[in-house]
Amino acid sequence: MSLILDTYVDIFSSFDPRPYGERALSDDFLDECKKIVLDKGIDLIELRLMIPETLRIPEDEEVIKKRLHSYFLVLSHTQAKMRRRDTMNARILVLVGIIIGIVVSYILHLYAFAYMWTTVIQVI
Repeated sequence: MSLILDTYVDIFSSFDPRPYGERALSDDFLDECKKIVLDKGIDLIELRLMIPETLRIPEDEEVIKKRLHSYFLVLSHTQAKMRRRDTMNARILVLVGIIIGIVVSYILHLYAFAYMWTTVIQVI
């Protein structure tokens, strides 16, 4: 995906005076990246930032490249961790639901004097 920039400052928050290696990324920049990924698909793995040749500073570009790489790497790890947590929570909820269903079926079986499978089907 390609984005055209006027200066390197467009990538970072204008309220953050720290050097490029520590600066917070701009919400506008991140929103544009998200829009492009949603439009084009998740298979994109290359981000191209186009800036006029006269404004390029190779030393700053290396710092910016490392900063962007670390940001998206942390974001990827965070989302993977959240996905694992959500999957675990879903599994726990399903297991609790099954256990509650079995307990209710057993209680109905004891008091209704019906077959166990009949009460299981009623609970389901």
